Amino acid sequence: GADVTGATGSTLTLAGATLPAPGTHAITVVVSNAGGSVETSPVELVVTTGPAAPVVKPSTAISQTGFTVSWIAVAGAVSYDVEVADTPGFSNVVGYNDLSASLTSLAVTGLGAGETYYHRVIARAADGAVTPSSALAVSTIPGTPVPTGARGIGSTAFTARWDPVKGATWFQVQVTRLAPTPGDPWVYLADNSGRGVAQRITQL
Repeated sequence: GADVTGATGSTLTLAGATLPAPGTHAITVVVSNAGGSVETSPVELVVTTGPAAPVVKPSTAISQTGFTVSWIAVAGAVSYDVEVADTPGFSNVVGYNDLSASLTSLAVTGLGAGETYYHRVIARAADGAVTPSSALAVSTIPGTPVPTGARGIGSTAFTARWDPVKGATWFQVQVTRLAPTPGDPWVYLADNSGRGVAQRITQL
C-alpha cells in the first residue's frame, strides 16, 4: 500500500492518482496529535466507478411545447435521469428520473414556445454512482403570430400588423385573394427579417 497524508479534520478526499482501483480495500487510519500520541484504526474502503457519460444526440421532434431527447446507452447503467432546465447552470430543473436502462429517448413536453432550454442525461449505476452527459441547448419553435388588423388601407396597398412573438427572428407575410381558386399563386410575399410587428404590402 501507500501512505496518503493531508487530512486535518475527520475527512480526507482521494482523487486522481491517489484513488485506489475499484474494489474493497483494507486501510489503516493513523491519527496523531501535537503531543506525539498515535492511534490506529482499521477501515474498510469500497471504491466504485460510475458508468461512462452518456452521449446525447441532437434534439428531434422540436415543437412549440417540447422536443425529444435521445442518447447512446452506456455499459454499467441500470437507469437514466433526464434533466431539463431554462438556465445552463440547471438551477431550475424539470427531472425525469429512474428511466429504464433500455430506454434511449424521451419526449419532453409542457414547455414554452420560443424558449431556450438546456438538457442532459445522467447514467446511474447499481451502487448509486452517477455520471452526467454534457449539456445541450435547444430552442422550441416560436408561437403562432396573431394578426391585429390591417392599417393604412389604400387602393393598392395596406399595412399588415401582428402581435410580437417570443423567439421569432423572421416573419414572412403571405397575401392572396379573398376567395382563391386551387393553384392560385400568392399575390404578395414579404420577408421581415427583424422582430417587427408590421409590414407594408404594396403593388396590389
